[in-house]
Amino acid sequence: MPKKSKTNNQSVTSKEFNETKKEFIERFEQVDKRFDEVKDVISSMATKIIDNIEDLKTMKETVATKDDIQRIISSIDSLGSQTKDHERTAEINTHRIKELEPKVEDHEKRIGKLESHLPPV
Repeated sequence: MPKKSKTNNQSVTSKEFNETKKEFIERFEQVDKRFDEVKDVISSMATKIIDNIEDLKTMKETVATKDDIQRIISSIDSLGSQTKDHERTAEINTHRIKELEPKVEDHEKRIGKLESHLPPV
């Protein structure tokens, strides 16, 4: 219980002094406990902040940037274009082979006839 404060000119008894001292010690102990609690909270927060900083560093190192994604898209577009070119070339070659096969068969027949009419060597 707070006591009436005395003016500077009044004396304090030993009992009053001890009671006031006891009150101050109790208050300091309460403040000290609260300080320890705050210190624990701050320590926990600091640990979490450090963990978050490490996570952010890892993310920064591993996450693709817009430039990375643009390079990937450009590569895919280039591959797609090359694939279309190869498909067109394959279609043209298939068409040419289909045109040439009958001619080759005809040539084989004609060469066979010519060879059969040659005199023996």
